[in-house]
Amino acid sequence: AARQSPFFHTTTPGGEFFLLVEDAEYGPLTRDELRRMAAAGRLRTYHQIRAGRRGQWLPLTAAAASLGIDASLVRSPHAQTPASAARQSPPAASSVSRRGPRRRLPTARTCAAIVVTAALGIAAAFLLPRRSDADYYQDIWPLYVRYETLREQNAPDAQWNEWRMQVREQQLALVPPLEASAGAAYNSRARQHMLFALRDYLAGLPQRPTTDSGASQAEQEFTNHMDSALALIEGRGPSSPPRFSAVEIALALTCLVQLAAVAWLTSSLISPVVRQPSA
Repeated sequence: AARQSPFFHTTTPGGEFFLLVEDAEYGPLTRDELRRMAAAGRLRTYHQIRAGRRGQWLPLTAAAASLGIDASLVRSPHAQTPASAARQSPPAASSVSRRGPRRRLPTARTCAAIVVTAALGIAAAFLLPRRSDADYYQDIWPLYVRYETLREQNAPDAQWNEWRMQVREQQLALVPPLEASAGAAYNSRARQHMLFALRDYLAGLPQRPTTDSGASQAEQEFTNHMDSALALIEGRGPSSPPRFSAVEIALALTCLVQLAAVAWLTSSLISPVVRQPSA
């Protein structure tokens, strides 16, 4: 009756079998491999086995005699818990392909790239110099001081042309970053005032007073914006300039993402690659 059991109807001459341990499947295995595993004390009573890839799963204890395995070699676990069962399941063999939960480790090149990128991001966020509102003010206000000196001295056109070139150079250098960081969303009203003064009024100041009563309209607008900016920088205005710009905030967020990637990398390195049962 045992020889007629479907358990022995396999597709290969030597027979192939699959062993089920918890949620991991091992195989194909031959009878000789199963006998060697039993002799080494690697088989347990809760293991299941089937013949071929489409056979029916049976308790190993029920098929041990048919496989020529001494039932006394199929050991009982000390505790029927998933943890102890996982510790007492058979080890991997070179001829055994396992189906179970796997985790793929990142390559060494990927690890190095993540670590280097994180380091560069942290350096960019905290080590690169940042321009403050006071720095912008110190670049713009001397141009107006020079303007007043030229007007008082009734300077020739050559000196005025030199001054206008200096104004143009500062506009090219300062207007783009001011426009990028002077929005109301960044709470930098001081930069808004300096942007208006430099971009809209400084170059339009006249060489000579237009009236005898005082400064021109452009000069009044320029000085009003610069005075408002100075009040905000010194903390005398309704709001203070921000400590970090939008670019710096973006760098800080990038660093946080990179640090999370490093944490994931570390957990991957210390986690098991695959469930590997052992006695």
